[in-house]
Amino acid sequence: MSQYQFSSNSLRVCQFCLSYLRDKGFDICCEDTESTKVICKAINDASGGFSWIREDQKAPRSQDVAEAHNKAVSGLLSDDELEWIDIENPRQCNWLSTYLEKLAPADYEDLFAGEIELNQVRLRHSLLNRKPIPSLYSERVKSIFAFFDRVHRSRYSIDQKREINALYRRAWGELSSKRKLDKWLKPKDEEQLEWVIEYYNKHSDKYKGSYNCLRFIDLFEPKAKYWGLVLLFDLWTDSSDRTLFIKQMKNSWNQKKHKKALGDKKIYSIPLSPDTKDMLDEIVEMKESKIYLEIERMIKKTHEELSSSREAS
Repeated sequence: MSQYQFSSNSLRVCQFCLSYLRDKGFDICCEDTESTKVICKAINDASGGFSWIREDQKAPRSQDVAEAHNKAVSGLLSDDELEWIDIENPRQCNWLSTYLEKLAPADYEDLFAGEIELNQVRLRHSLLNRKPIPSLYSERVKSIFAFFDRVHRSRYSIDQKREINALYRRAWGELSSKRKLDKWLKPKDEEQLEWVIEYYNKHSDKYKGSYNCLRFIDLFEPKAKYWGLVLLFDLWTDSSDRTLFIKQMKNSWNQKKHKKALGDKKIYSIPLSPDTKDMLDEIVEMKESKIYLEIERMIKKTHEELSSSREAS
């Protein structure tokens, strides 16, 4: 009987079979696990000889390879079914990888029955210590597909895997449609990003529904900080406290920026009649200026005029 030759153009199928056979005891040397050709050759090179079924019975190792391939074809979700996962969308991939590796429920049975929603399960199982979330974005993307491809280590059938996939797809659709990205947070403003992280660490314990995902993310680059903060607010389950936190945070930031803009200036309060205030507002609007700048100009101009007239006399 001819030896079974493994061949596949799907990287997910190749990686599944490589992992499956290594779990079965195959000593497979593969230098590049991102190349289908390299993986296929490594598997075929390791498929010669026999595997012991019992002490007195053995079978060709290529049968194990064929078994792995069949399990991959029948047990993996197709690429079309996972097409909704956009690896170029950091917001989606950060959210999904965090849920799958850290916040996923211990048991999906209640979800299959439609008795509870995903965010309710998260509240019950948020303290589960699952696999650590990779700090690098590229590794988080890999972890998403690895979750759905771990069929041979899961008690869930392929149909149940489809239900789980549909569950996360639906949850992401609801989240992305209800919570639009807040343009207030600037991706390239490192000063603002650092300040928001510091503000969150100081004040978040006063609010319900927050989950600190920042500890799992590499925050050395502004881009990573920005998407980490987006994820922070996407994972926030209590909408009212989330809204209150963001409102108070923005107010604090605006106060900080206002004080910085004033520099060594001090704030004074002076009474004005409504008519005078309306005139001042009109001046500011026509000159596209600010109230304090126009008052400063008027005072300086009047002072110069008085000084000049004093000198002339």
